[in-house]
Amino acid sequence: MVCDIKVNLSRCSACRSVSYCSREHQAQHRPSHKTICNHIKNSRDHTEFEEYKLRALPPGWDVPAHIFEEREDGNGGVGRFWGLLKTRDYMGARYAHIESLQKANTFEAVEAAANHCLDMHRLNRGDNQGIRYLTPHVLIRIGKDQEAYDFMMWWSTTGQKSNYNWADTKVPFLDVKNADVFEDPSGIFLRKYSDSSHAIAVALIKLRLLIDLRALQNSNMMRCKLPQEVIDRVREQLVSNPVRNNREILHSADLTPQITKLEAQVDQCYEFVNRENKYFWPALLNPEPYLGHSRGDKGEMLLYLNYSYAAWDETPGAIDAIRKKMAGVM
Repeated sequence: MVCDIKVNLSRCSACRSVSYCSREHQAQHRPSHKTICNHIKNSRDHTEFEEYKLRALPPGWDVPAHIFEEREDGNGGVGRFWGLLKTRDYMGARYAHIESLQKANTFEAVEAAANHCLDMHRLNRGDNQGIRYLTPHVLIRIGKDQEAYDFMMWWSTTGQKSNYNWADTKVPFLDVKNADVFEDPSGIFLRKYSDSSHAIAVALIKLRLLIDLRALQNSNMMRCKLPQEVIDRVREQLVSNPVRNNREILHSADLTPQITKLEAQVDQCYEFVNRENKYFWPALLNPEPYLGHSRGDKGEMLLYLNYSYAAWDETPGAIDAIRKKMAGVM
């Protein structure tokens, strides 16, 4: 959007990722929008072309008759997509489309990217492309902190089992719902060989919870000045869904114990990421030399920074909290 109008909007017909209130504002925005608009349209067209080629293949021993479907007769490709070699050009094109959508920095584009991520997990449970390292950060960007946490919880528990049958679509997959976002992360996400990208996402979720609880604590000072109904309504607007859905915390008169626990959990996540990759936190504070590069020197940091930076940048106070922590003032 170019202005603050939020109703009766029309999407750009080319990229379908930016909305406008009028043709005048669309024309005004075109010079800055043109490059990313073309990237998104071209990547979508490429993905659709690769899908068309895949659907047009004659069925054979290496190409199921219903390649995009889940079927009990074995003629579907869902769940084992990457194992079918001819799907890989399509999967690569779709991943590139996700990357282009994220660069639009609109809710519509990031929501579309999240939906693509989740559908690619549906097609290929084993996730040979490593999309699981990106998915939580995209979900956080659209306010789905609980879903991001549930996603990572599944991969850190069931997804680590050596006997899990990735090809059997009858086995539950990504079925963790409403996991406790306030729990101690150390035994789940901060173990030896735990994934740093997920630890970074957990750190941000914990920090967002901490910011919410501090806002609620500050709102407690209004209790003697405003009607309770008004206070409750204000408090619900201050916080994200994980906190809003926890009625005990939402209506607590003193959140000091919960704030203290979350501060310690943020510290745990911070220290784990710092041990695993000493380059990440400094790069988060000074991302310009690294954003836009997915591989290269300090490759893991570059990859994870590109996955996660937008989610951190879009969370008010998050990067500043890390800056204070690195300076030793928190």
